[in-house]
Amino acid sequence: MSEQVNKKGKKWGTIAVPQEVKDLLERIKARSGHDKANWKVLVEALSFYDQILGSSHRKMKMDSVEKVSWYITKLSLAYGSFAVNPTEETTSQLVARLQEVEMRTHVNTSVLQKLVNQYTKLENDAERTRARIELNQAYKLLIKELIMKTYGGEENDIS
Repeated sequence: MSEQVNKKGKKWGTIAVPQEVKDLLERIKARSGHDKANWKVLVEALSFYDQILGSSHRKMKMDSVEKVSWYITKLSLAYGSFAVNPTEETTSQLVARLQEVEMRTHVNTSVLQKLVNQYTKLENDAERTRARIELNQAYKLLIKELIMKTYGGEENDIS
């Protein structure tokens, strides 16, 4: 990093950045609709970044978001496998994921577990169609509850 001093005695440094960074800076400036100096855009961006890193509460929220995202991904994969092919194996995998999520997030998954177990016992296609609608609703509500717990005002205890 090299330094220069302007007429007002302010020190200025230069840094080398990859072209992609310079292009990103130009896109941000264009999107903002303001013709700010590059250094002003960088100060705003770095200040925002510093606030995010500096706040332990925000960091805790980000950790919770990352964790709940992982649980939702695991649940989605297990639920998708079950929905496509409701075998004993996919059912047990889904129930295991539901129990894991409940244990770690303290979000009740018993309604969905009950519906999954009932669904596996159905043999009539019409009954299975109606049950699938209930399953999907219960699954969406569970995902919503996980998201609300992460973003809600309550204390997060997602581990």
